[in-house]
Amino acid sequence: MTTPQPLSATNQIYRHAQEIREALPDFSWANRTYTLAVRILNSNFGKDWVETHVLASDDQSPFFHNLKDVAGDNSLQHARVVDLAETILNLRTFQE
Repeated sequence: MTTPQPLSATNQIYRHAQEIREALPDFSWANRTYTLAVRILNSNFGKDWVETHVLASDDQSPFFHNLKDVAGDNSLQHARVVDLAETILNLRTFQE
């Protein structure tokens, strides 16, 4: 019996994107992108970090949450989360 090989980072991202698209078909492209970014951050930093710094509704991590007051919505906060996830991906070494 052979042990299944772990998915490459690229394949994991595609799998996450497909799962999000199937689970949230009514979400806008922007909201699906944000959801994918949260998953990427969760896989790199862990659930506790994401809950504290990205998803918490208080000011524990003002880098993300102080933007709601500036924009009047979550668009800037979402942009920062997506940008951080993209940066993390760009810094990783992908091995196919």
